[in-house]
Amino acid sequence: MLRVVDASVVAKWFLPEIYKESAERLLGALADRIFVARAAPASKTLALCMELRALPKPLLTVDHPANAPLLGFAGKIQHGTSN
Repeated sequence: MLRVVDASVVAKWFLPEIYKESAERLLGALADRIFVARAAPASKTLALCMELRALPKPLLTVDHPANAPLLGFAGKIQHGTSN
């Protein structure tokens, strides 16, 4: 079963401001797979992805030019189906 969890939503409702980045790391550690839709160059999201890639689990993103920083180390998802 696929569960999509937005760490910012979890952090907003359950954690004080000081722990928000820790929530993202915790959810990354608990996930079976990690999907990142977009991470801008020099962003906190990209920095988090670089940390999470050390975990023994797939880190996936969309094959799009905007994700160039991620595509160097993240797997590309395949979208669409052919019948």
